[in-house]
Amino acid sequence: MIITGLITEYNPFHNGHLYHLEEARKRTGADFLLAVMSGDFVQRGAPAAADKFCRTRMALLAGADLVLELPVFYACGSAEYFASGAVSLLDSLGCVDFLCFGSECGELSPLMAAADALSLESPDYQTRLRAELKSGKTFPAAREAAFLACQETLPESGVLSSPNNLLGIEYLKALSRLGSSIRPVCVKRIGDYHSQELTGAFSSASAIRHSLSGGKSPERLAASMPPRILDVFMEALKNKPLPSLDDYSQTIQYLLLKAQSWEELSKIQDFSPELARRMFSLRGRFVSASDFAAMAKSKQYTLSRIRRCLAHLLLDIRAADVERARSCGWNAYARVLGFRKSSGPLLAEIKKKSALPLITKLADAPSLLTDPGRRMLDADLFASSVWHMTDPSRPDGPIFEEQRVPLVLV
Repeated sequence: MIITGLITEYNPFHNGHLYHLEEARKRTGADFLLAVMSGDFVQRGAPAAADKFCRTRMALLAGADLVLELPVFYACGSAEYFASGAVSLLDSLGCVDFLCFGSECGELSPLMAAADALSLESPDYQTRLRAELKSGKTFPAAREAAFLACQETLPESGVLSSPNNLLGIEYLKALSRLGSSIRPVCVKRIGDYHSQELTGAFSSASAIRHSLSGGKSPERLAASMPPRILDVFMEALKNKPLPSLDDYSQTIQYLLLKAQSWEELSKIQDFSPELARRMFSLRGRFVSASDFAAMAKSKQYTLSRIRRCLAHLLLDIRAADVERARSCGWNAYARVLGFRKSSGPLLAEIKKKSALPLITKLADAPSLLTDPGRRMLDADLFASSVWHMTDPSRPDGPIFEEQRVPLVLV
């Protein structure tokens, strides 16, 4: 049995993701494809385009065999935390043979060279990094400048400036750090990740979201998404139009105003003391989440970092809880969101070899988890409730309870 892992968001699922699934199966000879997927909030510091069960159905209809949830502690985190949480989860299952990921360069060798150099963090690199940060550059820009300055030969252009390359490097670093037997496989990404315009068959998830937020009809997505997937997504959009962090602006503003000091904000994940001071001082000028993020952005802090901070504040994700989870091995369980009915052998293999309890029923979780695991799962359930807090039907109905939602079966 060959099992290949994928680390995903599917925000939303599109033809590029289908290509990735097909290439992963073909290149690794996989009998089963196992996706670790973000829950209801994603790495860009925003609510997902559709809830995790809808996106799980998309993945399974497209060919994934099993979908596990990436805990929200890491799903909204930096590239390092996102990658480390997901890779650790795959490694802990004890039966995953390959990790297949997409990147702009499409080759392992330059990514592995960068991963090795960044993992080593030589004294020269650290000195240059501190100097670049002191000059006012953001951490990503400072890291790239320090990395390039330390190389004897110039690496491939854009290795550290392309988002999927960066995630790939973090996956490789995590595999190395764990001493994992999982073998990496890299697929070249098709299309422009940064493009905000639909470009036909291989439009990016960003372009799809931008099209919808601009008021364009979901039917325009027909060329960019597999037909069955588009049907599922359109049905979800009927129930809840494309969400954004601005939907939670009043709640975020309340939480900022409620903070008694910048020190209180600094306890939230991703808030540095300097950033906590900055956001605390600006809170009186809050109009909306997006405007506030743009206002708080600086040379040192990217817009993505600010959004992640606001998402962590909204979800009450505290640095101490994330650090406790990291120090205990990153993950305390493997939560199943859905699977194909033909994936029985895969589930049996995981149950036999996994170092983590496999949660298929939330009712079983209290007896399977210790306190740190229960805290992590509670955070996932809370994030789900917050995502559904802005459902159009909510004023006339009960608060969303994930415990009542069955696994997705295809």
